[in-house]
Amino acid sequence: MAETASPSLILYHSPRACSLACAIALEASGLPHALRIVDIRLGENRSDAYLAINTSGTVPTLQIGDAILTQAHAILIYIAAQSNRKMVPEAGTLDAARAHEWMAYISTTLHMAFRGVFKPAYFVGETDAQAAVQAYAVAAVELALGHVAARLGSHEFVFGSQPGVVDYYLFVFYLWIFDERMGAAVAAPKAYAAHARRVFALPETQRALAASGLDTSYAGLRPTLGELGIDETAAAH
Repeated sequence: MAETASPSLILYHSPRACSLACAIALEASGLPHALRIVDIRLGENRSDAYLAINTSGTVPTLQIGDAILTQAHAILIYIAAQSNRKMVPEAGTLDAARAHEWMAYISTTLHMAFRGVFKPAYFVGETDAQAAVQAYAVAAVELALGHVAARLGSHEFVFGSQPGVVDYYLFVFYLWIFDERMGAAVAAPKAYAAHARRVFALPETQRALAASGLDTSYAGLRPTLGELGIDETAAAH
């Protein structure tokens, strides 16, 4: 049987949105791909051109030849499956199920908690209840961050010494802690901060940040460890 060419991959991505995880995964994968910026803060996801690609107007969207795949969790798993690099545990193992467990938690519990802070009207419309929703959501974010940090513990990456798609996904939500809409509402757990620092240093992360037009200096993305109350000398060891 003749080999068929790999489908062309185009990722539609908004900087600092959860789609950044997919951009990092593509950089790590070694797969030929292109990046198309769709800035949701500028409303570019509601343009007729983008809605013709993804009728829900969400990001990320991965175009695979003539096919369209949406939702970060699904896209991350697809990229990992197509790559020769091991970015998820072996299929059929408990760790493989754990990878889905992690990403389901991130995309539902963690993401939705942040949404309550960023977009309270999503839950209660344009009503006076928005402030109450935001206050509740801040507490939910703090609880979820604590859960993530407890599970990470002192591990280098989620599944050992090699980074994968779960690590890339977690990195994005760590950045959200310092979104201007959060203010100084929550502190970054130390274990999560240490994990984010390792993911940030990866070459695939640096390439994705640069391709997304984001500052690749660590200070440009988050406070210094000192500002978080973490001893930088101790954290380096």
